Amino acid sequence: MQTLSGNWEGYFTYGEHYPEKIIGKSVRFYIELEEKDGYFKGFCKDENLPGHTATISGFIDDTFISFVKRYPFALQMDEEGNSRIDPEKPPHDIHYSGNLLPDGVEGVFEFGNLPSFVHSEEVYEGGPFKMIRVTS
Repeated sequence: MQTLSGNWEGYFTYGEHYPEKIIGKSVRFYIELEEKDGYFKGFCKDENLPGHTATISGFIDDTFISFVKRYPFALQMDEEGNSRIDPEKPPHDIHYSGNLLPDGVEGVFEFGNLPSFVHSEEVYEGGPFKMIRVTS
């Protein structure tokens, strides 16, 4: 089995329960992972939150992969799809799960403890993601 340690890049795509203006929009991310004995941790940077870094922690079991991404603050989104941070509110977890494939990882993301959203009480469920290993 190959190790997950190393650099990855990918994207997540906003699913059908997001504001209409951003459904289907993808956001690139960059991840650095360190794996040991089936567990891994690392850091992630999303293109829509420049200058901010999230932590990653998860596991791999055969080809199934699961991890949690967490920023040190709450994320908010307005009806236009603009993301912003709220350091006054507790952070929330973003859960990713999928399968390790020969050309990368594919799966879905969803919110764990739900975030607060500006202008909306709707729950935005998540959507698909894909990532590939970056060779340096």
